This record gives sequence, structure tokens and C-alpha cells, in this order.
Amino acid sequence: GAGISGMLTHYPDDDLTLAVLVNTNGRDIPHARSIEAQLAAAILGLRPAAEAPVASIPADHLDAWSGTYAGSFGAGLRMTRCEGDGLCAAPARGGAEPRRLRYRGSGVFEGMQGPGSERRFVPSDGPPAWIVHTLDGLHDNILRRISAP
Repeated sequence: GAGISGMLTHYPDDDLTLAVLVNTNGRDIPHARSIEAQLAAAILGLRPAAEAPVASIPADHLDAWSGTYAGSFGAGLRMTRCEGDGLCAAPARGGAEPRRLRYRGSGVFEGMQGPGSERRFVPSDGPPAWIVHTLDGLHDNILRRISAP
């Protein structure tokens, strides 16, 4: 992707306006939406939601979900089985090391952009045709499966 994200929010009851700009590209760099959510929570004194437990991935899904997925803007993901019962993701291009994903169940994984980011396999009960990536409930990217492992 371009490496640019931004978020402008206003909380009228608290007379708070936040502007977050992220102008970088790289691994583990959160999206501006996630940074804004963390800042707002800290400033407004909100407690973080309890983290959902990690679920076990059904053994037959590990191989079914592995493969290469193409997304918009030339971005893509390579999904591979990793250590034991895990699933790892890495950009389809370049030599980035695969990163283990946290499984939440029902075909949903925690996204790599921080809180509010998730990746959902569609359909969730067999070889998928798509991965839908959302940030804070908004569609961010849809990736189509283009090859099996």
C-alpha cells in the first residue's frame, strides 16, 4: 500500500478533537484508526476491552486456508502453516518473514494493524475464495485466493 493513513475524530460531549496522520510503510505499523482509538481511550480514561482468547484452528483448515491471496493496489498475502497448529501471513511480494496470526474462531483472525483490525476467511468452513480485512468494522481490503500452497 501507499503507507499513508489518517483519522480525524471529534468527541463533542468531551470537547475533544483528535487528528492522527501516519505516513510510513512497514511491518507492525498500526493504522491511524487504531492509534486514534488508543489515544481517545487514554485521554478519556476508558478501560480497554478484555482481549478475546486465542482459539485452536481446526487441523483441516490449516492447509485449506494456506495459499496466495491477491488484493487491491497490488498488495497480496501469502498464508502458510507455521509451527504446530498455527497460520502465518507475509506480504506476497518481498522476503518478509511470515508472522503468526491470532485465531479468534469462525474463520476470523486478529489483523496485523492492531486493535479493531481483523481478517475473515470467506467461506469460513473450507477452502476460502476470499479474505476480507476490516479496520474498526469498515472494509479495508478484500483479497481473492489465486493459488493453493
